Amino acid sequence: MKPAIALLATLVVGGASLGVAQYAGSRWIENELSTENIRWERRRLGLTQWTWHELSAPGLTIDKVDIELDWPIRLSLSAPNIDLKHFKKNAHSTGDSSVGSTITAHRAQPSKSTSENPGWRPKFRLSTHDMTLRWEDETLTQNMAGTLYPHLDISDGATAIIGDWGIQSKVRLAGEISGEFPHPHIHGQGKLRFSIGDTISFDLDFPDTALDHPTIRETPLPPTAMTAKGVWNQATGELAAEGALGGIAWSLLGTASPKAHTLQFRVPLTPLSQVVALFGSGIPEAKTAEIHGEVGLTLDVKGPPRTWTISPGAKDLAVSKALPANFGRGLIRWTSAADGRIHTTGPRVRGWASRSRSGKMPAAVIAAEDIRFRSHPGFDLLAIGEALGNAKSEERMRGGSTITQQLAKNLFLDGRRTLQRKLRELLLALSLESRMSKDAIITLYLNIIQFGPGITGINQAADSWFLKRPAQLSYREAAFLASILPAPNMWHRKISQTGRPPVARVNGVLDRMRRRGSLSAAEHAKAKAETLRIIPPKAR
Repeated sequence: MKPAIALLATLVVGGASLGVAQYAGSRWIENELSTENIRWERRRLGLTQWTWHELSAPGLTIDKVDIELDWPIRLSLSAPNIDLKHFKKNAHSTGDSSVGSTITAHRAQPSKSTSENPGWRPKFRLSTHDMTLRWEDETLTQNMAGTLYPHLDISDGATAIIGDWGIQSKVRLAGEISGEFPHPHIHGQGKLRFSIGDTISFDLDFPDTALDHPTIRETPLPPTAMTAKGVWNQATGELAAEGALGGIAWSLLGTASPKAHTLQFRVPLTPLSQVVALFGSGIPEAKTAEIHGEVGLTLDVKGPPRTWTISPGAKDLAVSKALPANFGRGLIRWTSAADGRIHTTGPRVRGWASRSRSGKMPAAVIAAEDIRFRSHPGFDLLAIGEALGNAKSEERMRGGSTITQQLAKNLFLDGRRTLQRKLRELLLALSLESRMSKDAIITLYLNIIQFGPGITGINQAADSWFLKRPAQLSYREAAFLASILPAPNMWHRKISQTGRPPVARVNGVLDRMRRRGSLSAAEHAKAKAETLRIIPPKAR
């Protein structure tokens, strides 16, 4: 038997048998602990209280264990640290039990034989504080505190002996912990009900839970209700769980064992308005927006080595009235996240480049940044899935934005890479799509986007990089400007230092333009053969 669960079973069963034979009971507990390779530094055996200090075994440490010889018997664990990977089916148990033990307890005049009372459960209470649960080096939860009232099923093979009880049994631990369950990214108070036997089942109820992770947002989400319940079969590895966070339901199905796992986490299609509601005042657009449609998510995880695939889903998404009230009335003003300056643009502002005067730039930028721009409704599920997949190895969300979403970010938002900002970006993008045509969106985008330090819009970009107007740019020159958009300041610095443009990126944009039909075969070949003549402009 692995030590973590062995200790709990031993203490429960040993404590339950203490009634009349205290010394024998303590020696039995210590013999059982030694058998399971659980060691301790020192002990104190009093008349009413037994204490063991600094217990340890593979996968387990406990600062102190106290047993109070009262009724109900009370056990207290101080700072237990348990590696759940060591919870394993006992090779010596019989039948389907997951925890096996042989109990020889002496009782002076038992009122009934256990064969007549197979459901006998001794009164017992186990309390703990500062408990840590982990899986190898990963902490699952810490600082757990509460009181458990385990049930002991002592029924298998029970026999009655005159003056004694000789019991061969299986033990099922069941109980409830109430208290605070802090986690590095989950905080709140609630209850955990559990049962450990052939299967391990749990039921969590957290009335007020706050999620705190930099991928979600920079401050914790407002407290909301979180529930979860599930069953894990230790023998087969089958796992099934379900729950909800606020109004968002989820489920988890698959198999899990210390050696391998295949799991699918699923959030069914859920009203987008319920997802927005989780963020409270962090989504100010929600106060005025009319939000329609549903979103969902499927996450498949396999391992080891661990791999995962994320598939987002959406149905009938539409948002209106999320834009500022003064948007689109004459001049458009915004603060650039790139340089912190307040900019003004619009058809009547000098330097504005209309769609007809943008030359080849719209086709180049669409190919580079958002190849499905003309067909999507303001968001691209394929691009979002790629961004979510990349986030598995990063602390921040990266990529996945359409041109419409980038326009929304540049006009109204900052550069934070969080789920909250992405959600605001989605609401604003959908609202932009409801107000503007695709041509109007790409035209506005090209007039506000940065092409280098202090270089705003395609008029300045064409002049600064090539001393031309946008309509005069060649396909290769347009592809170059489109290729530096993801990081224009970085590319400006690198080209200034090396004198070499990113030829591979430029050719990649030209290839995408060809696939979209923006270039003929002859135009594509000519553009790829052209030499770029670039003099990096000075920062404005």
